[in-house]
Amino acid sequence: MKKFTILFLLPLLSLFACNTEESQSGPQISINSLGTETITVEDEQFFAVQSGEALPLSAMIKGDTPLTEYRFEIHIDDGNDHNHRGKSSEVAWEFTKTILITDQPMEIDLNTTVTEVPSTGIKSGKYHFGLYARDEFGKENSEYIDFYILEEE
Repeated sequence: MKKFTILFLLPLLSLFACNTEESQSGPQISINSLGTETITVEDEQFFAVQSGEALPLSAMIKGDTPLTEYRFEIHIDDGNDHNHRGKSSEVAWEFTKTILITDQPMEIDLNTTVTEVPSTGIKSGKYHFGLYARDEFGKENSEYIDFYILEEE
């Protein structure tokens, strides 16, 4: 009888041992557009924005569990080509902003301005934009795209 009880209870215990935190993969992110225009560089299309302009973003974040925050990160492309235009007094621009979500939705349709790109003092050229999202279990995913900051006209 003890063997039967153990054989019966083992499958039941394994069902309860599964943790939803372990099984879900974190938020899914898709970036639809970034910037005010598109440009072609070496036969590849990129989103772009002029320095001094607002940087608009259209993106979707979906979670299997409630979302608790998202974050924007921007930094210059640190590839080995070192072909960033700009004066020697200009620096590579970096930007980070975290938004805490109090109502914890399962889906966020972002149509927002990330920030205003500085009009002076930064290098123009290719930058990386990262969008991170975190859910209530601390699972985090990110999506990165490249975009260009163009010199003021």
